[in-house]
Amino acid sequence: MYRILSSSSKRSTKQVLSSLLSKNGATTSRFYSVPMADASAHSVTGRFVDDVSKPYTVTTYARPNIVIARGKGSYLFDLENRRYVDFTAGIAVTCLGHGNEEVSKIIQTQALNLMHCSNLYYNIPAGELANKLVARTIESDGMQDAQRVFLCNSGTEANEAALKFARKYAKGINEQKTEIIAFENGFHGRTMGALSVTANPKYQAPFAPLIPGVHIADPHSIESVKKVINKDKTAAVIIEPVQGEGGVNVVQPEFLIELKQLCEENDVVLIYDEIQCGLGRTSLLWAHCDLPSTAHPDIVTMAKALGNGFPIGAVMTNEKIEKALSVGDHGTTYGGNPLGSAVGLHVVETVSDKNFLKEVSEKSALFQKGLAEIVEQFPDHVEGVKGKGLLLGLQLTSKLDSGLVVEKAREYGLLVITAGGNVIRIVPALNIPVQTIEEGLKMLSTAIKEAIEAKYQLLGVPNIMSLSSPCTLVGDIHGQFHDLLEIFKVGGSPPDTNYLFLGDYVDRGYYSVETISLLIALKLRYPERVFLIRGNHESRTITTNYGFYTEVLNKYNGSLKVWQYITDLFDYLPLGATIDGKIFATHGGLSPSCQLLDQIRAIDRFKEVPHDGIMADLVWSDPDPEILDFKLSPRGAGYLFGYDVMRKFNHDNDLSQLVRAHQLCNEGFVSYWHGMCLTIWSAPNYCYRCGNRASVLEISHSNYTSKASHPQDILPGQYCNVFEASPENDEDTIEGRGVNGVSSDSFNSSKDIFSAYFNGRGRTLVEYFL
Repeated sequence: MYRILSSSSKRSTKQVLSSLLSKNGATTSRFYSVPMADASAHSVTGRFVDDVSKPYTVTTYARPNIVIARGKGSYLFDLENRRYVDFTAGIAVTCLGHGNEEVSKIIQTQALNLMHCSNLYYNIPAGELANKLVARTIESDGMQDAQRVFLCNSGTEANEAALKFARKYAKGINEQKTEIIAFENGFHGRTMGALSVTANPKYQAPFAPLIPGVHIADPHSIESVKKVINKDKTAAVIIEPVQGEGGVNVVQPEFLIELKQLCEENDVVLIYDEIQCGLGRTSLLWAHCDLPSTAHPDIVTMAKALGNGFPIGAVMTNEKIEKALSVGDHGTTYGGNPLGSAVGLHVVETVSDKNFLKEVSEKSALFQKGLAEIVEQFPDHVEGVKGKGLLLGLQLTSKLDSGLVVEKAREYGLLVITAGGNVIRIVPALNIPVQTIEEGLKMLSTAIKEAIEAKYQLLGVPNIMSLSSPCTLVGDIHGQFHDLLEIFKVGGSPPDTNYLFLGDYVDRGYYSVETISLLIALKLRYPERVFLIRGNHESRTITTNYGFYTEVLNKYNGSLKVWQYITDLFDYLPLGATIDGKIFATHGGLSPSCQLLDQIRAIDRFKEVPHDGIMADLVWSDPDPEILDFKLSPRGAGYLFGYDVMRKFNHDNDLSQLVRAHQLCNEGFVSYWHGMCLTIWSAPNYCYRCGNRASVLEISHSNYTSKASHPQDILPGQYCNVFEASPENDEDTIEGRGVNGVSSDSFNSSKDIFSAYFNGRGRTLVEYFL
């Protein structure tokens, strides 16, 4: 095993790495027909990760067990010398490919000549880069009044500078003119200013409060901008012409034209963030180059591809912004260094060449043709192709999780990444060879096919379902049948409303048989509208002690057939769901044994809930705002978990929120940590005596206006619909306590739920349910 504590072990590590990185060594190329799992913990990769890297690296990233060791062109090789087709280009960074010889020579030559001299003095590469950016932008029909460039080190720094420049200009007009408008699904960086205009609670919540005066508008509705823009208060509008992380969404030209007009009318600075979509990525030098000059920005920010992997960013402004700035208004130590500038100059010269851009356009057409064929091949699971140029997205339906496709693709030797809204993002090198495109598309098709088959191998439903909004989430019901009917009055009847039930359908109440029967029937009738997951009461042991077992005995003259068949069915219920890829819903909570959703996906769930382990913790654990880390639960199973655990789990899994049930809430719901965790309780007047209210959580479709009772604690687009118990819930009015439930014979035949199982037609109850 690797150790870095002694000189001898250091030498051993270097020797192993040197051997593995040798180009003359044996290579295990990965082809689309030969799937291979990620390296094991006992491999060279596993030992390096566990002994050398992980113990000394801040855990701000969730990464698979892969160590990338070298790259060439559009291929990457890991520490095991396995080859991958790279459709990610370092997230749209290595636009000229890995190990580019011209870039490498420029770095070598410039490093020997001058790497850094500070911004106290001029240097040649920085001046040439600024000159070239302005000239090529104007020549390419981009920002026609481009005039000046500020060089920095990254995209988030570029956006920070742009926001400062805009505010300086605006405050020259009016000291109160400081507000900023940004957009839904936008991403602009992780430093405080850039984070403040990134409309994603997952990134923002742990670091609140952020800068004030930021308004979020809809990039599909100019009316939403008109509602928040103010001539006396608004300083800037920042937008990505093509959103990358937010879902590969192309903002329509008509919107950008009207947006520019609004900015002109209100003397507001318009900033185009082209960090991901610029520098040839859309087959134009800039994504706005095909827009009329009446839609051109005042500021363009850039980074990523500008250095082909070397850290560099830049801000390009027009004259009015330049005139508002003074010496000392902004600065940077490393920005504009000769080494980065020399690389940037070469990149700009290359990607602005008309022949180069023509080839990007041709390769985009090849990609789109191949992706369209994948849509035709899997119409139930792949919805369509999005994007522009070589910033493309494959939109999946709710039946297929993008994370699973990424995992399967990696096993077949293809690297792709996700984007918001259950999208596979494809951002390869701009000079990727045609043969490599074709090879990677075959891998992607095979990976999707296997991801779909893997889903059906789990009897139709994975451990974690992938759902989309709009969706209404329902907490514990506990056999309160009349209150279940009340839920359908409050939230709408299926199939008009999509429902996700979070478990605990039986026990405690008097109508467990009727409740679970109706839910099963609805699931069978509307399989794409009604979804059920498992709670801690979906258990033989628990139902024996808390009412359902006894209820069945009383209703069916001592026969336990119904109890047996239903509890057998419980073993096949999934353990959770993601909604829009950003919300994780489960019955209970988190586990100290589980850091990633993929660990839940790998569980063998087809069994009774064990007393401990990940599966048990998912149905038993609870949040506790008074603690940090994990603490044993007083329930006797599962754990209590604190804010730090919740924040890390959401971050590592690219989530915004955990929604769960499992705990009685007097007001129907409880929000923890500014909406990072939300408990929903849907059994009013629990046990017919608690007097509590209940709620369902309505997650709307792209509705960012919160109507919640406590909007500061519920994420935008979510409404906790609170309701009281139905009149039949009153214990004094209950007659027979459910003894008038369906008979055993009618239950067997009702909706064909059990008849095929009883009559031996070769299909199981589980198959009918799923």
